[in-house]
Amino acid sequence: MYSRFLLGISIVGLSGCAIDSKIDHPCLNGYLYSKKFIDSQFVEAWQLIDTYGVQDGCDKALPILESAVIDNEYVDLAALYYDYCTSSVGRIIYYNSSSIYSGEDRGDGLSLDELYWIRDMSSCRKPVEQFAAGLFYLNGYHVEKNTDAAIFLLNSAARSGYGHAQFQLALALMEIGEEDNAKLWLAKAVESGYTKASNLLEALEIIEASE
Repeated sequence: MYSRFLLGISIVGLSGCAIDSKIDHPCLNGYLYSKKFIDSQFVEAWQLIDTYGVQDGCDKALPILESAVIDNEYVDLAALYYDYCTSSVGRIIYYNSSSIYSGEDRGDGLSLDELYWIRDMSSCRKPVEQFAAGLFYLNGYHVEKNTDAAIFLLNSAARSGYGHAQFQLALALMEIGEEDNAKLWLAKAVESGYTKASNLLEALEIIEASE
């Protein structure tokens, strides 16, 4: 079931640079990435997170990710990882720069490198890319809209403790009438430090108390 969801991601019409070589990682052996991508600030930042772990790696990577967004260099992946690294402290920015969050192309839209990265890393059950793939299905971006697939992928990402994924999963569950389950995930997002979850959970509790 999981692979069936991911195989639907469309790459038709996306632009990419000349294809050069692989990135040395067990999840990324299926696609030859462009030299521009391999030499990018995003890949430099990701390697720090991959090497040093989330806490120490994110501390080292955040200035590089921010620079990548400002320079408009693979901005979708850079913004995605910036969100991931700051989700637990409530510092969520750069949404307006991201095609992934908006569900429509911003600027030049996703490059081939970025799309293949998300496909391959989400297939490897990496939470950041599972979250992105879940948003694809939630918004019908590069895939046919599929709420079941979105919830499946968001749930997988949320179980890693990713606050924004937990919050987004709660919203998706509310859309299909699963308010009780949604509240449980909102509570988890609050525990993970995701500020918006606290505000929404409080509002829901006020509404319930007034009924």
